[in-house]
Amino acid sequence: MATDSVPGTQPVHDPKRARRAVLGSATGVTIEWYDFFLFGNTAAIVFAPLFFPGTDPIASQIGAFVAFALGFIFRPIGAVIFGQLGDRLGRRRTLIITLLVMGIATFAIGLLPPVASVGILAPIALAVLRAFQGIAAGGEWAAASTMAVESAPPEKRARYASYIQLGSPLGTLLSSGAVAAALLLPHEDFMAWGWRLPYLGSALLIAIALWLRLRMEESPEFEARRQLGADVGRKSPILQVF
Repeated sequence: MATDSVPGTQPVHDPKRARRAVLGSATGVTIEWYDFFLFGNTAAIVFAPLFFPGTDPIASQIGAFVAFALGFIFRPIGAVIFGQLGDRLGRRRTLIITLLVMGIATFAIGLLPPVASVGILAPIALAVLRAFQGIAAGGEWAAASTMAVESAPPEKRARYASYIQLGSPLGTLLSSGAVAAALLLPHEDFMAWGWRLPYLGSALLIAIALWLRLRMEESPEFEARRQLGADVGRKSPILQVF
């Protein structure tokens, strides 16, 4: 996403508005990384036996981790897609879209039937939803960081941007804690339905983040560019990079 200042603009950085922006961005990033890394915490213990069963347990685990890797493969694609959308639609709208894409994909994973019920469709659907998780995560990081930096007063930009970086470790801790809590169930119950709880429970977390993001305002930098009729979103950031 482009963050270049437009000559002649003097965007107003309201402290209250900036705090709402960084709170909504950082909270959403944390929850998105919770969803993203939840897959990794359950890949070997859940998806390998239920979605990639076979006579060779190592092959089953490889299949599960290949699906896990799809999220990382599609992250750069998400960054390209949402980087362009962020410059066209605005940072706030982009953050809402990435949050919904991640939330819907994660909730849907929690509803997927295993191979024993639908056959080969189970791992295919799992891989597709994991790809959407990766796309959302790739767009989320860029949009949230840009929103925080553009909304912050100039002297606090580095500090506000650092809050976004906390989302990854916090999301990892949350996802690990959720799976650890589900593992307190008897093994049969966990494998039958307990593993789904952290995925389905993410809907509540997504709802909280969505509420915070709907209360955010567009970044003053982006508004200033749009009001002056600047060349917003007409050039692809990835093409400019290369």
